[in-house]
Amino acid sequence: MSSKKIKIGSLYSFCIPGTTEEIPVRVLEKLNYEKLPYQDYLVEVVKCTPKQLSGVRKYNYKFIAREQELKIIKKYVEKNIQIGKIYVCEVPACPGKFEVEVLSKIQSEVPAQYVVRLIRCHIRQREALLKKYGRRFIVSEENLLSESFNFN
Repeated sequence: MSSKKIKIGSLYSFCIPGTTEEIPVRVLEKLNYEKLPYQDYLVEVVKCTPKQLSGVRKYNYKFIAREQELKIIKKYVEKNIQIGKIYVCEVPACPGKFEVEVLSKIQSEVPAQYVVRLIRCHIRQREALLKKYGRRFIVSEENLLSESFNFN
């Protein structure tokens, strides 16, 4: 039956039909169908990007979502990232962890983004990072894992 409890009025993440993009939605009501192994919910879009707007508008901002399509939104917790400190970092474009110095914070982004400078990494990582980003690049707060023990 049900693996998770969906609450009316709560926010969930939902994938727009025909795309791989997820958007935040609010559950409006539970649709009662007799003798079906799944449960459907009427959901309303809470926030979307201008790119997603045309697809969402065509459905009048409302979708019918199956219970398994609704994902719990992770709560955002701001880290205490300090400018000038060295952090262990990880990005999808480069396998493994490396060390960066945080140079500045980019305002008005959630999660916060930082301009960083590459400090220490493996030679193969250096080649990949310099090719993709250069010596200074922008990373999300989620990519800064912890303070480096080597420099602090």
